[in-house]
Amino acid sequence: RKGRESVVRMLLLRKDVDVNGRCRPEEPVTSSSPIFRAVRSKHHSVLRQLLEHPKIELVTGEPTPVSALRRAVKVGDECSVKILLEDGRVDVNHGSSFSYSPVGTAVLRGNAGMLRLLLSDWNIRLNRFGTDNDSVVGIHRYSTILAQALFSHNPNVEIVELLMQHPQVVIYPRVLHHAVKCVQSHLPTIELLLRDERVQVNFRSGKRYNTPLITALMALKSKHVPDFLAAVRLLIGCERVDVNLPDHEGHTPLVLMIEAGRVDMVKLLLERKDLIVEEENLISMEQARSRGGNAVEIRKCLDGFLEERRRLVKGEEPVL
Repeated sequence: RKGRESVVRMLLLRKDVDVNGRCRPEEPVTSSSPIFRAVRSKHHSVLRQLLEHPKIELVTGEPTPVSALRRAVKVGDECSVKILLEDGRVDVNHGSSFSYSPVGTAVLRGNAGMLRLLLSDWNIRLNRFGTDNDSVVGIHRYSTILAQALFSHNPNVEIVELLMQHPQVVIYPRVLHHAVKCVQSHLPTIELLLRDERVQVNFRSGKRYNTPLITALMALKSKHVPDFLAAVRLLIGCERVDVNLPDHEGHTPLVLMIEAGRVDMVKLLLERKDLIVEEENLISMEQARSRGGNAVEIRKCLDGFLEERRRLVKGEEPVL
């Protein structure tokens, strides 16, 4: 209300005023202490006044310590975050004893502007998604900040790009797998990852694991999802992606798509100049054609590809 700042200034001068007191003791500190009320209500001038007081507490006490900075990030108020970061007492990495750090909260909420603001602080630590407290539970406690950006319900390619540009963020080997698995919202992210030379586009963590391309093809094979089709096109269109690496059972991408009867994918794979079609693979392809659909059309595609290859070997002009 009008005149709020003058009242706050007057109260802060009194020695008998508890600057961290709650108006209702039974309420949690995060809902009723002065600084948390100022953050929640976005009263920036009041927030500045409170920060001038030497006894103001920027983190709630037990049993559930929560920082005012994390609350400001959660509210989504960049102005409050700037004010708090300007105060030398604020720990940019302190979030909550049972939840996420300020950066983790910004990532979880898909707020790229807030993330950019937090990353500008020299004291930021991006070793993991959660706070430093051991009571953080679940997968988030052990996940990297980049992994959580990819697993977000509302993925934001700008957030992924901001994190990948930060020197503390490690591009972990399975990053492309995670983007592919969340493909329905992550096509821009897949494009971003494929352009980055640090991303291992053909990574698989063991003999029984598949490459990102095989992962996308298997999803496409099990059910028709337009976004998976677009993802496969992106992967095949990237020259760094090896289109000849087989799955854990020894089936190449070409055999998998023949078996699925996917004429469109067969044609797309055949456009890759580095595609290997060995004579010994023709038997498995014949078997795949017998199991899959569109056998006649796929046979025409393969026969045309093999004939073109024979012409090139003989030095003949290609058939236009």
